[in-house]
Amino acid sequence: MSSTTDKSGIISADLVIIGAGCSGLALARELSERHWSGSIVLIEKRMNYSNDRTWCFWADQSNPWSQLASHHWYDWRLSASHQTYHHHTDEVAYYHLNSDDYYQACLKQLRSNKNLSLELGQEIYSITQQDDQQFLMKVDKGDYQAPTVIDTRPSLIQSAWLYQCFYGVELKTDWYLKYPPDHILYRLGQALEQLYAEEAKNNIVGLMHDLDVDHEFNATVFQYLLPFQKNHWLIERTWFAPKKLSRNILQQRWQDYICRKISSISNSDQQQVYRALASHWSEIILRDEYGCLPMGIREESNGFQSQTYIKGGIAGNLLRPSTGYGFLAIQQWASQAAQHIMFSNLSRNTFDINKRSLGKRLTEFLDSIFLQVIRQRPELAPTIFSRIMKSTTAVEFSRFMSNQPQLQDWLTVIRSAPKQPFILGLLKVLRIRLTQALSYFIKRIFNRDVMPSSNKKPSSFFYRLNRRSHINNSAPKIPTGDDRL
Repeated sequence: MSSTTDKSGIISADLVIIGAGCSGLALARELSERHWSGSIVLIEKRMNYSNDRTWCFWADQSNPWSQLASHHWYDWRLSASHQTYHHHTDEVAYYHLNSDDYYQACLKQLRSNKNLSLELGQEIYSITQQDDQQFLMKVDKGDYQAPTVIDTRPSLIQSAWLYQCFYGVELKTDWYLKYPPDHILYRLGQALEQLYAEEAKNNIVGLMHDLDVDHEFNATVFQYLLPFQKNHWLIERTWFAPKKLSRNILQQRWQDYICRKISSISNSDQQQVYRALASHWSEIILRDEYGCLPMGIREESNGFQSQTYIKGGIAGNLLRPSTGYGFLAIQQWASQAAQHIMFSNLSRNTFDINKRSLGKRLTEFLDSIFLQVIRQRPELAPTIFSRIMKSTTAVEFSRFMSNQPQLQDWLTVIRSAPKQPFILGLLKVLRIRLTQALSYFIKRIFNRDVMPSSNKKPSSFFYRLNRRSHINNSAPKIPTGDDRL
């Protein structure tokens, strides 16, 4: 059944998905593959799709997404304080997936669904819930309504424990060969090849290179390197920062870091290297990417406390809080959500697609302790990550970094971690969680708040455990945004 339009011009559908990025497309694709008969509208802010990001994940060859990946590696390393730790395994690989390949695979499936409409270039500026429990969404070019909304916009997250902010550049160095050997760009290209020659030759991913502390931002910082070929890489700088960092700042820091490395290898003046890089930027790089991902949700916007208004993607806390990996978790969520929708009555509050297992809740709790330590003591990050890498096997490390840590993986990590900071972090997190839980239960009993930030709901698992019993028919407007994951 396709969407319909009433006399007032409002388009009605059975399901509206806000944000057609990784999460929104995944859910729409799963519903299309299952031939769900309901009508679907995807509302997306962007005007078109491009190769604007990369997704990486650990998996074996049986994983369906490994077939779409453009590259994979069986080796990865971490370096900090002049120490290097190396992992190798033949059991799982580290896969790289171009976003454009993912987008096109999803869009191909969506085109076969006549009950689905993808609305690009549409930004939502208000959502209200009507007396008949329908959600009304006002956008730039019309209005939409549906009994069920799945919102994947990361702007629903108001604050996080930390933010994983990154700026990366994909580049090749074959351009320098057209210049004479004494030209600065020839020396720059040669220095880049020399700088990452070992990783390219041995096909090694640099997960965390030069792991250090950025005292200006009170953040952990490292370089992330994917060697595609001898002269073709993705070179990224990543910060675990307590606040969001702008694209311009991170691009400047990336250039400063690369220029410093190149000048030390090529014996060139750093300012000369910087000027050459800046003046030939468009010639040198193939593309760049930037993002700020929340690492553990501390506070969310109110949204709607109705079971038919559901948060997905980043807003649904699908990223692994302590590492930022989430691609496979999103695909698993989309599959489970589609299964729930297939056998549920969307208009009668009869399903809960964000129900979390005890294992996931435990992982989120332990991650919150980890993030609290890194937030308060970023200088400990190199030691902590080095010990984790040193004390785990390649398979254990891949499970821990992904969303699939087993109890034995956590025990290995806990044994290797410095004890005092984590005990203090545990006490801090327990105090925060208990305060949030106490505030929530007092509000339930006396119908009032006891915390200054009473207009915002806490993101603790105590609140999530009970949010199904709340229905708010007059929720405030929700900020706009798009699914950036």
